[in-house]
Amino acid sequence: MILSQEEIGRSAGTMMIVIGVTRLVEDEGMTPHEAFEQMERVKNSVFHALSEIHREVNQTGQEVVK
Repeated sequence: MILSQEEIGRSAGTMMIVIGVTRLVEDEGMTPHEAFEQMERVKNSVFHALSEIHREVNQTGQEVVK
């Protein structure tokens, strides 16, 4: 599924991901392939922490800030 520019623009988190990957290419000299490999490493590194955060938010009934 491809996100439209409008869908990307509605989510601050998604925009931060796009900006981060863009910086890897523009500022850090990575190729697009290297940037996506880095994104995959980040995903693997933070997945369990994000799962724990999600579980805690659902248990406490906290509202997710958008």
